[in-house]
Amino acid sequence: MKETIQQGTQHHLSLQDLHTFLKARSFEEQIKILTTHAEKNRQYIKWRNQTMETNKPKKQNMIKKVINDMVEDARAQHQVDKANFQAVKAESKATFEENRFHNSLKRAKENSKKSWDDAHMSIKERKERINEQRQQAIKEANSRKLDAEQRIAQAKQK
Repeated sequence: MKETIQQGTQHHLSLQDLHTFLKARSFEEQIKILTTHAEKNRQYIKWRNQTMETNKPKKQNMIKKVINDMVEDARAQHQVDKANFQAVKAESKATFEENRFHNSLKRAKENSKKSWDDAHMSIKERKERINEQRQQAIKEANSRKLDAEQRIAQAKQK
């Protein structure tokens, strides 16, 4: 039987092989031709499966990679948020326990006086107070900025 195909491609019966098959004098010759052809196809399938396994793309699809990274980041951020929540919860409970039955009446009086004063402020006074708070916040931010600039200058000198 004539080989018409190289390794790595499926074996098809050529016209010549078909004529040989049809002109075979006995049934045994026809079976021999078909068996040979089937064996070649089996070898081809085995070879194809091996090459497909070795040539599997090892890189993940870029979108899958990005999504997996996002999932991992979300899980990690969830752990951070969970830990922060537990810390704030514990701090609040500690503060409550520390101040339990201590200074609570004094603090309540201070807070009530403050809220009373806030409630009876005129609009002009309220605006002045808010402006004072803003100016104080700006001063604090500027001082932090100066500190950071000094640290930058010291780091550049090293």
